[in-house]
Amino acid sequence: DAKAKSPIRVSALSAMSNFDDDAVASNILTWWSSLPSELRPAAGSVLSTRPKWIDKWLDAVQAGLVDSAQMPPESIRTMRLHPSESIQKRLAAAYPEFASVDLATATQKSKELAARILDGNGDPYRGKKLYRELCGRCHHLFDDGGQVGPDLTGYQRDQLETLLRNIVGPSLEIREGYQMVRIMTADSLVLTGFIESEQADQVVLRNTDGQSITLDRSDIEQLEPQVLSLMPEGLLDKLDDGQLRDLMAYLRSSQPLNDGT
Repeated sequence: DAKAKSPIRVSALSAMSNFDDDAVASNILTWWSSLPSELRPAAGSVLSTRPKWIDKWLDAVQAGLVDSAQMPPESIRTMRLHPSESIQKRLAAAYPEFASVDLATATQKSKELAARILDGNGDPYRGKKLYRELCGRCHHLFDDGGQVGPDLTGYQRDQLETLLRNIVGPSLEIREGYQMVRIMTADSLVLTGFIESEQADQVVLRNTDGQSITLDRSDIEQLEPQVLSLMPEGLLDKLDDGQLRDLMAYLRSSQPLNDGT
């Protein structure tokens, strides 16, 4: 069963970040075009951890060997937290950075989106598929999804404009326990996520691909809280009106869908 094997494959991919070897990036780039979409977050997370692997990704983008748009936005965000000036210049060219969304902009945009959504009816079953692509890797809703971000089941999802504002400007209000941190290790590995637990000698980080990573404090060179949410901005930008209505129809549903999936 391919679905049953997927978590094992994700874990195996994530573990590759432990090996400071050029072959890791080369292999991932070779596999990239044929990787199932559910494995790309783990692959992107690995490529984002080391400067030389980011360079290899950007080389492949420049050469047209990979589609730059397939790199998950949370991995691009991790890449932007590397201190290398040359990498930041290349990233700025390949991925023009979103301007940080302020409250007034997020409020106005959420009103505009709500008007478009309320102008028609959405299909929650199609919306569930979109949820799995856009939200389900990080968030749990009913019995479906990941454990990186807050559980949405008990969230006030019936308040459309509030829900939209939190998607448009995710860094405006970060739920306690989900503040992003950046960790840099002694060998220049950069990891982002939130602290799942910590002890005097160890830190357990929940990575952006949902994997838990245990780090010895003696290996951590920097641990810095970030003012950004783990959730990237711009998630709704590529959706048309029909897709927006479908996604919101599912996100605002009051009970699980009995669709057999």
